[in-house]
Amino acid sequence: MTSTSWRQSPGVFFSVLWNASNSPEDLRIMSLSEGVDLIKSSSHPPGKIIFCFFDPCDSPEPGWPLRNLLCLLIFTCPTYSLSQTIPIISYRGKDSLLYEIKAKTTVTEDKVKTDIMTSKLVGWEANMSGKMGPNIADLSQSMDPTRMAERAVDLNLKLMKWRLVPDLNLEKISHLKCLLLGAGTLGCSVARVLIGWGIKTITFVDNSTVSHSNTVRQSLYTHEDAVKRRLKAEAAKDALLRISPSFNVQGIVLHIPMPGHVVGQSMLESTKSAVTSLETLVEKHDVVFLLLDSREARWLPTVLCAAYDKVAINAALGFDSYTVQRHGTRTSGTSVSSPDLSVRYPQGSDLGCYFCNDVTQPGNSQIDRTLDQQCTVSRPGLSSIAAGLAVELMVGITQHNKGLEASAFVDDGKGYSRSEREGCEGLLGAVPHTIRGSLWSHEMRLTITHRFPSCTACSVPILNEYRERGAEFILDACNQPNYLERLAGLEDLLKNPNLDELCYAIDTSSDEDDEITLSKV
Repeated sequence: MTSTSWRQSPGVFFSVLWNASNSPEDLRIMSLSEGVDLIKSSSHPPGKIIFCFFDPCDSPEPGWPLRNLLCLLIFTCPTYSLSQTIPIISYRGKDSLLYEIKAKTTVTEDKVKTDIMTSKLVGWEANMSGKMGPNIADLSQSMDPTRMAERAVDLNLKLMKWRLVPDLNLEKISHLKCLLLGAGTLGCSVARVLIGWGIKTITFVDNSTVSHSNTVRQSLYTHEDAVKRRLKAEAAKDALLRISPSFNVQGIVLHIPMPGHVVGQSMLESTKSAVTSLETLVEKHDVVFLLLDSREARWLPTVLCAAYDKVAINAALGFDSYTVQRHGTRTSGTSVSSPDLSVRYPQGSDLGCYFCNDVTQPGNSQIDRTLDQQCTVSRPGLSSIAAGLAVELMVGITQHNKGLEASAFVDDGKGYSRSEREGCEGLLGAVPHTIRGSLWSHEMRLTITHRFPSCTACSVPILNEYRERGAEFILDACNQPNYLERLAGLEDLLKNPNLDELCYAIDTSSDEDDEITLSKV
């Protein structure tokens, strides 16, 4: 056995045959079994065999492998072990030590063997295969830094469930797949609140780049992102992965087609591809957050969420005011008639969408606007408030036994009975339809907007046309003026000869009607 071979071998023990001279040729390195066989055969004087072991201990005393070596010698070479001084090398590289061990004269072979068998031995034991060998403990679940971070991130949620809300369904929340349309000020803030709730599957959709004006307001971006003009969707994805590598985050660069933004022949195929991509994304996710810059950009996502019956949460900012809204449900059986406006707390199928208060179709809001007028200007603290409310509204829906069909609680200032409010409350409290707030007056109001049978985004004619024609319908909505108004029936409604009487009735309606049915989105 050469010096190179024993260094490369996995064994802990080896032996050395030494002929008591200073010549390197008289030093022979052998395996442990060869050394034991030499002692048992008495071919060489016992003093010339030196047993060695790789010692993991860094103290002056020998490490635990020596005990196993001595046990082996007692059982294989008892006479030698009890009568001779045993030279042993504790191999520790350049700090190796030489020990000489001799048994007490009063010790007998039987006593030593009995003591060994009744003591706690350190060595191989039967593994899962039934063979003598190492048992491997998988500590990846408890020692892996990524998994440790996951448990630490969820600690606050577990304490919340343990101490305050025992019935909180954290698993349902964490398994949600959230699609964030817009990775700007609202998108960044919403993403941070989502991961705080333990949601790990998030997809960003945006087609703009990070600028220097973004970094102080949009919490996921840095100065380096602005210098490199990185795409927001990709930069936001990387930012969340730096927070926790276990997140399932995607960044999709996509331009969303919008009514009033004409699609020319050169953009025809790319627009159809964008529609297909957005349809796929909406289908694959459970919740869609509408966090886009313009009103018209929210139209197509609203149509898709209604068509695929997805949870749609809308958040929009003014200078010092905000609106957070959940869209009502739209199934294939949705009625074409108006909902019952006398119901104080309407259920999900009677609630409107972001466009249900409009009497015109969305158009190009950027036309004839200077650059400064095209930018959203809001007070810095506004986005965090709206983002927090948007996510909390979504979580409240998931913890309500009726989900999206939960009745909308409205603060009409008229008072309410406890039983009435309990019908609107879920595990985490009331689930409103629309939350409106103002930093000017520091107030927040809960209002509702009923489903509008002639809505240009979620009405039955619009959804039926989309299901029948798909991308071609989207292209017509982008290119043809007043197309959606004709299709939804708005044109006929506005031509109604009794329109003036209807408007007069609305103007002179009761305060309760004003508060509940006519809130402006």
